[in-house]
Amino acid sequence: MYVIAFDLTELLCAATHLALSRSRAGSACGAGGGRPGHGGRARYQHNQVYAMTFAEAAALAAAGGVLTDMAQSFTPTSGRPLLLTGFAVVALAGIGSVLPAGVTPGVLKSVSVSLFGGGWREVVVHLTFFLVLAVRPQGLFRKAAAG
Repeated sequence: MYVIAFDLTELLCAATHLALSRSRAGSACGAGGGRPGHGGRARYQHNQVYAMTFAEAAALAAAGGVLTDMAQSFTPTSGRPLLLTGFAVVALAGIGSVLPAGVTPGVLKSVSVSLFGGGWREVVVHLTFFLVLAVRPQGLFRKAAAG
């Protein structure tokens, strides 16, 4: 099940990357991300860009839920550790390059389990997260803003 979930996740990531980098709608999302009225070459309206982005995010979240359910059962409250790890990933990336920041908590968890035991994996990730916020608030993989 883990191999199937991993392969489907890779496929979804590749499809999302292609959709954002090679389509008119992806061009509009990139061009109008922070500036209303700038739809880029695609000439989409501001509300259309937000609706497309929200629809794709909802579809990816639903797919993530299905893939998680394939590997483990869950309840309405069982997603809290995943949510906290997700916040740590976004903060480590500085909403920039998500791939290195997404791999970092996984590596930290694996190393902490082998060194300290299974009970310390979340503690090590969140301590690292707080240390990064204290030392480098813009994130590990993002340059500081000029000014």
